[in-house]
Amino acid sequence: MDPSTEQAVEDNFYSIDDVVALDSHVSCTFDPSTPSGIFEILGIKPSDAGKETKAEAPLWILPTIASHCTFRPPKAYNDGVQGVLTSHATSANLESLQSDFYAVGMNISKQLTDGKNLARCLVSTFTQRVGNVVGPALQGKNRPARCDSLEKKLFDSAAKARKESQKWLTTTTSKKRKLLTPQN
Repeated sequence: MDPSTEQAVEDNFYSIDDVVALDSHVSCTFDPSTPSGIFEILGIKPSDAGKETKAEAPLWILPTIASHCTFRPPKAYNDGVQGVLTSHATSANLESLQSDFYAVGMNISKQLTDGKNLARCLVSTFTQRVGNVVGPALQGKNRPARCDSLEKKLFDSAAKARKESQKWLTTTTSKKRKLLTPQN
């Protein structure tokens, strides 16, 4: 491959989970001066001349069209929901709000002028909920309900770690275990 044609991409560029999350749609209002090519790409017909056009656009294209439209984040990320999550996220059903709640939220926060508020909400939500996701996995219990895709992966990873550590503890003699344990 020719090094002059290579382009740097984000670490998550090839992540199928991010591709699926970016397939979410947002409501956009396009300026009357929006180039017709944008409407063609989105597969929509623009409103009459001089009028705004309202349409749904996939999240992945938002960075490209942001200068020609204003968008409204999905309901799962509005100020009211953010307030509820910031104050008491443990009882929220993230799966019903948005199955890829954190991934979509991170991408939306990058597009908002006041995206730091949403980013803080996402961090607060995660920190409030992480113990209720990892704890049951480490105790050998069932995965809690109402988790988004990231929390489900976290649970599965913690459950796998528990299973592997139990396997190691039961299949290795105590003398071998002492030899294999790193010394400080």
